[in-house]
Amino acid sequence: MPQNFLDPSAGNGAFADAFRETFPQNRTVCFEKDLLTGKILSHLHPDDKVQVRGFEEIENRPDNQFDVVASNIPFGDTSVFDMSFSKSNDHAKRQATQKVHNYFFLKGVETLREGGVLAFITSQGVMNSPSNEPVREWLMKNTNLVSAVRLPNNLMSDNAGTEMGSDLIILQKNSNKTALTTEEQAFIKSRTLSSSININNYFQDFSRVVYTKSSVDKDLYGKPGLVFIHEGGVQGMANDLKAMLSDDFFKNLNKNLYINNFIAKPKGLNLPEYHATEQDWREMGVMIDEAERERAEDLRQPENSGNQITPEDMEEIDMAVEAVRKGKWNEFAAARSYMNGNAGKPETKPQPRPYSGILQEHHKQGSLVTEQNGQTGFLK
Repeated sequence: MPQNFLDPSAGNGAFADAFRETFPQNRTVCFEKDLLTGKILSHLHPDDKVQVRGFEEIENRPDNQFDVVASNIPFGDTSVFDMSFSKSNDHAKRQATQKVHNYFFLKGVETLREGGVLAFITSQGVMNSPSNEPVREWLMKNTNLVSAVRLPNNLMSDNAGTEMGSDLIILQKNSNKTALTTEEQAFIKSRTLSSSININNYFQDFSRVVYTKSSVDKDLYGKPGLVFIHEGGVQGMANDLKAMLSDDFFKNLNKNLYINNFIAKPKGLNLPEYHATEQDWREMGVMIDEAERERAEDLRQPENSGNQITPEDMEEIDMAVEAVRKGKWNEFAAARSYMNGNAGKPETKPQPRPYSGILQEHHKQGSLVTEQNGQTGFLK
């Protein structure tokens, strides 16, 4: 029975909730980079170890520890700063830092113990893009391919309001494998169809797709792509996916590999629980101030936006947590313009405060100065 679960991009904790429902005695670690979402997550899951930081900042390097790593991971061309990957002699690891979804796969595998299972919902680019071949090859050399399923484009339209293509990829860590199956060899390669659509060789037909109808359209980036729609609703999608996964796990999961490497209690995994205080949030506010100052300096804009987290911000966050608990998040978000595509926050912009130090002859408007308490700012 799996006991140690990691969600590296937890959001509101949906994956952790589902895992605990089946395995109530599990030990859960969640990472969430967004401050507001992480604060809500820590309130909703007080018994979990919630880390409000990026997955790349995982402390103590708890590699080879988790039974299951699962998430709906971020995607895009955003690069990730991880020195252990950037300076690695492994080309696939260095390349993975250039795209956040590739990084999550390789990093996620490293945190698994032998025989552990990784299950990620990700963009179709992981499997389809020709440039990702080194990453797919690394995955197939270090894991067993348990399942790969192309999900319908309307899978998340009810909850997220988007219709984009995504894949469910399930892998089992096996660092000592000596050969690849036919399916794993196909997984590494992709091909370009006559319609200029890139598709992974694992998809020789539509038998690995959850759908009821298909068409050729454009993807999220305006390029030609195959669009799959399921007209059976959430329950219909779930039934088709369950049948596919049940068959895949029966055929492809190495049960002996999983059981023989089971770790009842991980060693050396000392991740502190996140219990934010008002002082914590004030310190985060100082960090935000410094980041804004550096950005303004890089752009040669002397004005500092001064995004300090205030008690009003804390009250807003607590109200957000309460809205989630009562199932009224949509009403909460709709009433706030800064959550509906309008930049800025509803609070008034903080006013400049007087400089308490001694003005020097070389000081002028726009000079960078430091207060006695260590805070920095620009003279106006």
